[in-house]
Amino acid sequence: MTKMEGEAAASLTLTRTNVENNAPALSFDLTSSGTVTSGDYTVQSLTVTFAAGSSQATYSVTINDDNVHEPSETLVLTLPASSAGMQSMGMKTFTLTIQDNDSKYVK
Repeated sequence: MTKMEGEAAASLTLTRTNVENNAPALSFDLTSSGTVTSGDYTVQSLTVTFAAGSSQATYSVTINDDNVHEPSETLVLTLPASSAGMQSMGMKTFTLTIQDNDSKYVK
């Protein structure tokens, strides 16, 4: 997924399979990597929680707008190895590319 600085938050829907109505709540921690710096995005935490009986959870990344001209940066979020049965749009790794919206030249 690609987002421009200043756009709405990037929203990621995670799905767990084979969920029964009485499935317990489930939380797990994502790991993050990539070229993005912490000031370029905001997350509440790296923990994703599925409500009891729910097969989907949504995770949001707020993209911060700055006044710094910089190349596109990436934020890579990875599901832990212990996340069997869980997917993010069919993937275990999700990459968000943040494109800069600042002019190269300052007046």
